[in-house]
Amino acid sequence: MGSTISKANIEIDVDGVLANMDGSYAEYVSDLIPDFSEEKYITEWNMPYVEQNFPEAFERISSLWTNPSFIRGLSRYPKVEDGMKKLYSSVKDKAEIIVHTHIFNPGAVFESRKSWLEDLRDDTGVDFIIDICTGSVKKTRTDSKIVIEDNVSNLRKSNAEYKILIRRGHNRKYNENDLGECKKSYVCSSFYDSVDIVKEILGV
Repeated sequence: MGSTISKANIEIDVDGVLANMDGSYAEYVSDLIPDFSEEKYITEWNMPYVEQNFPEAFERISSLWTNPSFIRGLSRYPKVEDGMKKLYSSVKDKAEIIVHTHIFNPGAVFESRKSWLEDLRDDTGVDFIIDICTGSVKKTRTDSKIVIEDNVSNLRKSNAEYKILIRRGHNRKYNENDLGECKKSYVCSSFYDSVDIVKEILGV
């Protein structure tokens, strides 16, 4: 009997990769920080500058992470739909697309994230696998060949062979050498641009 060749897993994060969470805070803190922007104020993960200098604004932002309406209404980064379609058409015979995301609490906010991803699936026609974990930290998948993330800590914990960091304000000081052990690491500006890197890795 012939052997079955297993597909490679491409793991894609949501917040900071597909969903523009950091870029959605401004309207909630504009009375406290009128010129708030990700580029100016979110210079490190968990926003220590905001927490130290604008504690009330930080508390408001933190509360959004468990707000079902906020999570459900997050905008997608430009060309996310195009990127997902392009990825699927390129790798569908060679890889599984797994969207792996972290939400602090089960319940309503979990369902909001699930609905957000189901909308993306419907809008793109790409039947990617949805993997939502809950708790204080994001659980690490151990079966990914390629991981696309904005969180340097999550990339360092991953045992993926190839790691792609999406450049955001909070990770601006990191580069390809900071992502942990792997065969090769990359930094790029968007999920859409990361698709060409995935194609190169898989030779498609």
